[in-house]
Amino acid sequence: MGVSLTRDGQPLDVFGATEPSGNGRYRVALLFANNTEIVYGTTIWSWAVQKGEIAERTTDAVLFDVIPLPRVATPLIIDMADGNLRLRGYTLPQQTVARGDTIRLHLVWQGLRHMDQNYHARVMVQDAEGQMLVEQTGPLGHPDHGTSQWQEGELANHPFILSIPDTALPGEATITVELLDGAHSDDAGSTQQLTGIEIVR
Repeated sequence: MGVSLTRDGQPLDVFGATEPSGNGRYRVALLFANNTEIVYGTTIWSWAVQKGEIAERTTDAVLFDVIPLPRVATPLIIDMADGNLRLRGYTLPQQTVARGDTIRLHLVWQGLRHMDQNYHARVMVQDAEGQMLVEQTGPLGHPDHGTSQWQEGELANHPFILSIPDTALPGEATITVELLDGAHSDDAGSTQQLTGIEIVR
């Protein structure tokens, strides 16, 4: 987010001065940018200075939707191996699940710096013997706003819906997440165990 000040169409420095000096027309604009691309801009205040007097002052209201940041039930700070991403934690409503039931898992990721690639994550559920019960892979962030478009520090919620097969044996199982550099690559090389669950009949 930025504020720009112009006089007669020419940019002025807004830092260190509360009132611009000199005759002319002034405008304060509110700009939202994604890296160097301005995605939204609007005038919020304009006025004229004539012979040192302020005239023709107008203001425009700007309305914002306040969207809460994603939060997790279980904080778990894990920095991925390449230093680009941080796993902030997860939300898992139940630790005990019956065969044939569905697990709803939410991961919250944070971008630590600008990234050139769109990361994916694979979540795996394995039984006590290491047998894969279910896995799911999906992109981090919105499909139209992958990690290559994230700002430094940006947070995103990443939901997974995992169905435990009817053939799963009762007992302990482990949920693991693997960071992927692309939908079908394991080049990112970051695999972390999240938590354990109990599978019951």
